Amino acid sequence: MISDRKLFVVKKVGDALTSAPAEKAVCQRWLDYRRKNRPNERWEMIETPSCRCCGEASWENLRCTKHQDRNPCAVEGCKRTRRANGNLSDCMFICGEHWKAYVPPGSPERRVINRLFALAKKMGFKRNDRWPVDLEERYWRFWQGLCRRVRARSTEGTLDEKEIMEMFGWSDDA
Repeated sequence: MISDRKLFVVKKVGDALTSAPAEKAVCQRWLDYRRKNRPNERWEMIETPSCRCCGEASWENLRCTKHQDRNPCAVEGCKRTRRANGNLSDCMFICGEHWKAYVPPGSPERRVINRLFALAKKMGFKRNDRWPVDLEERYWRFWQGLCRRVRARSTEGTLDEKEIMEMFGWSDDA
């Protein structure tokens, strides 16, 4: 989720070994020192991927060792995670703090989730039972849309229609 931290490694040309990932300024100082003391050796600085959750050095799947088997919150920059169950790329999770902030009790989104669970209960399914395919597809389609809306609200905010009407001098009477 944090994508602004750029990490680099310094590598000798033709060698497989690299330095530990560090920020650009640290690598540049090290590279300048090596070039000054050993001018015949060729070195290069390569950008390395960083974890989307915390910005640390990551593996190929853009997860660091700490977040390898964990799913980050759908909100950009949130440090809360939970244990992954299933495919890491498909799972979207909303932590409790952001759930309360962006999907408050009584909101339309909360009512839809409650209605889907009530429908499953009415059909006779318990908490850990598998739902029918059509109901489960409805749930996951709604959940993915909800995660997109929560992510958008956290970065862009919500529209305040009253404030917009005041800005343009429109009245509610029209």
